[in-house]
Amino acid sequence: MMFSQTFNYTALGIALAIAVIATYHKFSVIASWIVDKLLSTFNGGVLSQGAPIRGPKWQWPNGQFAEKFMDGRAKSEEWLQYGPVYRLWAGPKPEIVLTTPEDIRTFHTDSDKHGKPLDGNFGWYFGQLLGRCVGLLEFDEWKKMRRVVDPAFKHSSIVSRIDVTNAKAQSFVENLNTFATNKENLSDNDKFTVHAASAFMKFPFYFTAEAVYGDMSDEEKHELWVLAEKRLALLPWFFKGSIYRTAFLKWWDRPAYNQLMEFVRHWADFNTRIANTRRKQDKAVPIVSYFDEYEQGSITMEQITHTIDEMLFANLDVTTHVLTWAITLIADHYDEKEKLREEIAANKDNFQQYITKTDTHLHRCYYESLRLRPLTLFSIGESAETVKNFRGILVKPKLRYNLYVFGFGHRKCLGQYLAGHMVKAIIVHLFSQHEVLIKNGRIGKDDYQIDKNTWVPVADVNVELSKLQ
Repeated sequence: MMFSQTFNYTALGIALAIAVIATYHKFSVIASWIVDKLLSTFNGGVLSQGAPIRGPKWQWPNGQFAEKFMDGRAKSEEWLQYGPVYRLWAGPKPEIVLTTPEDIRTFHTDSDKHGKPLDGNFGWYFGQLLGRCVGLLEFDEWKKMRRVVDPAFKHSSIVSRIDVTNAKAQSFVENLNTFATNKENLSDNDKFTVHAASAFMKFPFYFTAEAVYGDMSDEEKHELWVLAEKRLALLPWFFKGSIYRTAFLKWWDRPAYNQLMEFVRHWADFNTRIANTRRKQDKAVPIVSYFDEYEQGSITMEQITHTIDEMLFANLDVTTHVLTWAITLIADHYDEKEKLREEIAANKDNFQQYITKTDTHLHRCYYESLRLRPLTLFSIGESAETVKNFRGILVKPKLRYNLYVFGFGHRKCLGQYLAGHMVKAIIVHLFSQHEVLIKNGRIGKDDYQIDKNTWVPVADVNVELSKLQ
């Protein structure tokens, strides 16, 4: 009898589970079909007078929005079946994908007039954190914010800090053994292994932070890292889709909303306190100038907090991606590594000037790693003011996506010079101080392991370092 009851409850549970899954699957399939037909007909993003556009059908609950970030490499190859110009869906919004230099050139002929999608097409939740960042502002508002933030990040400013960049990179590499996965019996001359992403993540994070805040105390760094962890915990909600793209989330998922608001308050408070502290210290650092502009009414608090979020938190995975892939790919190509090491040795008396050059093997290695392992296959969209003709497809003034390194045309990435010097400085000191081997790299035709917990494909590899004599 007991067995019978256990069996019945188990059977009932399994039956209910199957019923729920079947119902949801049936609903999602039907909903996907209906929504795809409605969107394609009434919000397809192209004019009927032109050639029809192809692309994957809309999928419940968010179109292809999550896939293009989380699995962009594989999906970009799969979606090429639709041609060099095709359409994806970001929630209910169409996005046009351009895959050839010719089409990208056509699109960017008037890039100074391009706009950005509201909330980056991520939706309301994302908008509360990054919707007013400089990278998503438009026209005069964008120009005003760039005027505020550009001075510290323009080429001449970054070059003037190259001695700081070089010194911090050297110090970081000299202390890499603190990140060793096995610290027992470790001496300066021993081999040690580090997990690439875990070991190198904090260098670009704090380096960029100090470019904004000036030199930070240990307490300030600790609080900033706590904020980074809180911010990282919010990332999954960016990709949920459906009601999470709207302000109705406030009532639908109160814990998620409260978690968001707690971070927003803490983040604004942190930046305000840092600005006030630097004023008392009489330090002329960027955060002070940002708050000067805010108090004069030129910019808003959201523009400050969202822009610094963009620099630090949104780019935490990005900078880790760039740095770890550069290290991984150089280490795994012996001839290029040795050529680089010879060039580094030839420039050992003037690393500062060497790092800033763009006609070196070092710089070519850096750019080749960006080409081979782009941050994401699909960039944040831009919108043109006029209809664009791509191979007979007449695209309305809607969003479209393009491939990029630091952007095209009028709106280049604010941090391109800082990132370049930072990555190259680490490479110089890492490969001049250590023999660098990738322990769990590419095996046969298989690709490298990828960290599945980030929104960009960060290398999930271990790096063995042996001190060079």
